Amino acid sequence: MNQQAVPARQIDRTREPIHRLEVNPDELVLKPAVQILDNGIPVYIVQESGSGLFRLEWVMPAGMWYEQKNLAAFFTLRMLREGTQIHDAESFAELTDYHGSYIETTAERDRASVTLYCPLHFAAEVLPLLAEMLAEPTFPEDLLLQELQHQKQAFLINQEKVSFLARNQMMAALFGATHPYGRWIDETDFDQLRREDLLAHHQVGMDLRNTYIVMAGDVPDSLMHTVNRYFGCLTGTHITIAYPKLEQVLTTTGRNIYVSKEGALQTAIRMGRRLFARSHPDFIPAQVAVTILGGYFGCRLMKKLREEQGFTYGIGASIAAMEQDGAFLVATEVGEGVAEQALDAIRQEIRRLRIEPVDKEELERVSTYMTGNMLRNQDGAFARADRLRMLKESGLRMDYFLHWYQRVWSLTGEDIQNVFEMYLKDDDMICVTAG
Repeated sequence: MNQQAVPARQIDRTREPIHRLEVNPDELVLKPAVQILDNGIPVYIVQESGSGLFRLEWVMPAGMWYEQKNLAAFFTLRMLREGTQIHDAESFAELTDYHGSYIETTAERDRASVTLYCPLHFAAEVLPLLAEMLAEPTFPEDLLLQELQHQKQAFLINQEKVSFLARNQMMAALFGATHPYGRWIDETDFDQLRREDLLAHHQVGMDLRNTYIVMAGDVPDSLMHTVNRYFGCLTGTHITIAYPKLEQVLTTTGRNIYVSKEGALQTAIRMGRRLFARSHPDFIPAQVAVTILGGYFGCRLMKKLREEQGFTYGIGASIAAMEQDGAFLVATEVGEGVAEQALDAIRQEIRRLRIEPVDKEELERVSTYMTGNMLRNQDGAFARADRLRMLKESGLRMDYFLHWYQRVWSLTGEDIQNVFEMYLKDDDMICVTAG
C-alpha cells in the first residue's frame, strides 16, 4: 500500500508567535436581567434556558462583619435548616430531599448566603420552604447544643494543626484580634453562645435594605412570579450597627511572630501585609504581580523553595480581597529546622521582583494562565452568577472583566516592579511561624 507524504506545515519563522489569548469582548461583559420584588428586593438573573434546573442565592448582611458576638454568624447560618415554626428539622430535610432539592448556607467574612438548587418543576413546592426557613427559623436549643459541642471538638482538633494556628495568628496580626477580619476565636466562645445570640443575629441579617437575590439557570417568567409570591411579601428589620472604622493608609510594620506547638513535625509559615480591596485602582497589577510570585505551579516561589531547595511540597501567594479591605498572603509548611532558611528565600524572591523587571516571556505566560482561569470561572450560568455577586459586593461595574483583560495584557515588567516597590516590600512583611 502506497502512502503519500504529508507536506510539512509551513511556519513563518520570521514572525514572532502570537502568545496573547484572544477572547470575544462581549463574553467578558455580564448582562444580567434585573427584577424588583414587591418588597423592594432586587433579583439579578443569569439566564440559561432549557436545563430544567435553577439556583436561587439569597444574599444578606449577616457575615462575621455584622456579628455582635463571636461565632454568631456561623451558627445562625448553620442552624437555619434545623426547624421552622411549621416544620421540624427532620420533616424539612425530608421535603427538600423528596423534591430533589438542596439548600446550603454560608457565613463569610462580609456577607452570608442561603443557596437553593432546585428542579424547575418543583419550584412551587420548594420555594415556600426556603422562604419559611428565612423568615421563621426556631433555632432549637437541643440541636444548637449538639452542634456547638460538635464544632467545638472540630475546633480543638484544628488547634493541633500548625497551619490553622499560623493562619489565625496572621489575620489577627494584620487586622487586630477584635476586628471582624482578624477576630480571634477561643474555646470558651463555644460555651458562651446562646440561642438568643442567634435570634439577634438573624434579625440583623433580615435587613432587606441590604439584601438581594441572584438567580441562575432556567429562570422563566413563571418562576419569577413564584419567587415574588413567596419572597416579595417578606418583611425586614431596620437595625443600625456600629461597625469598626478601618485605616485607609496602608501601614504595616514588619515583625516576626512565633507560635510554639510542641511535637509538631512541620513548621507553618505565613507572610503578608494589609493591602486593599478589589476596587482599588492597582488591584489588577497587584493580582498579576502576586501570581508571578506564587499564584501557579510554575511560579517563582515554587521553583525556589520546592524545586531548587526542597523545603516544601507546595507554596502559594495570593490576595485575600474582602469588601472593606484586603491582604497579601504567602502560605507554606516546611520541614523542621528550615523555617528561617525558607523565610529568607521568600524574602529574596520578593526582593528580586522589586529590583529586576519581569521579562516579556514570563509576563505573557502568566497573563495567558490568568486569562484562561478567568474564562473558566465564567463558564456556565452558575459560574457567571458567582462572578456577578463578586462584582456587586466589590462595587464594580458589570464590564469589569473586559477592563481586567485589557489591563492585564497592557502591563509591562516595569509595572510589576512598581507594584513590589510600592506595596510589597519584603521589609514591611509580618512573618508568622507555628511549629
